[in-house]
Amino acid sequence: METTINDIKNYLHLIRLNFENAYPFGGDDLKVLASCWAGILSKYPKEVCDKAVANAISKASFAPRIGDICAECEILMHPYRKSDEELWAELIEIQYVAYDASRKLRYENRREEAQKKLTECFEN
Repeated sequence: METTINDIKNYLHLIRLNFENAYPFGGDDLKVLASCWAGILSKYPKEVCDKAVANAISKASFAPRIGDICAECEILMHPYRKSDEELWAELIEIQYVAYDASRKLRYENRREEAQKKLTECFEN
């Protein structure tokens, strides 16, 4: 199911209720904001947006913005995607193994062993 303008207005209303001074305007400004959010959130299913808004509200110290909600949507859509920090930690962990294996690739008699090590790193 697709997220509608009314859903977006409900999200904004929830945020306004939970955070004082959040989006204090109404009328045309609210319509423009809702339209903008609808365009951005249109690539996500309604169920994901509902959960993302709830997550953003529960985690935030300040009123969540569209970027916060999109970040939550991405987490919900791709739960097994690793963060940059996790990927960096993995790279640091295998850098010496990969370097050592790459040096061994130059030698015919060590190439198979090196390829095995690199494959092992990639698969883990």
